[in-house]
Amino acid sequence: MTNRTGSNGRSGRPVGGAPVGWFNGQPISHPSEKPVDIEDPFDPEAMRVPFDNPEEGLLEAARCYVEEYITMGYTDSMLFQMFRKPFYMGLHPVYKMKGSDYVHDFIGERREKLAEAGVYPRRRSTPQRGE
Repeated sequence: MTNRTGSNGRSGRPVGGAPVGWFNGQPISHPSEKPVDIEDPFDPEAMRVPFDNPEEGLLEAARCYVEEYITMGYTDSMLFQMFRKPFYMGLHPVYKMKGSDYVHDFIGERREKLAEAGVYPRRRSTPQRGE
């Protein structure tokens, strides 16, 4: 039985699967359940970035990943574990190539560079009492 919201009357879930969230009392379905649009402008496209030295390109990609994760609040320990796991194809080759000591220094260096630039740690957007 389906009601006007397009959900199962007993569970309140949208027809076709569990909701991933709710907006204004209406269930939001997962994007994978959305019909494919032939003219979708958000198709991912891989691009090569030219580097004379492939190792330099790999380290630059790792720098970008690490800086992004640091600003998202990841700890050094969390980042190091990501380097150790083959699932993270942008980080793991650096671990295999350079070793654990290099990776620890690499993470610390990125954190210092972000601190020098004033990006990390994040500053509060609202002043606290007495500031």
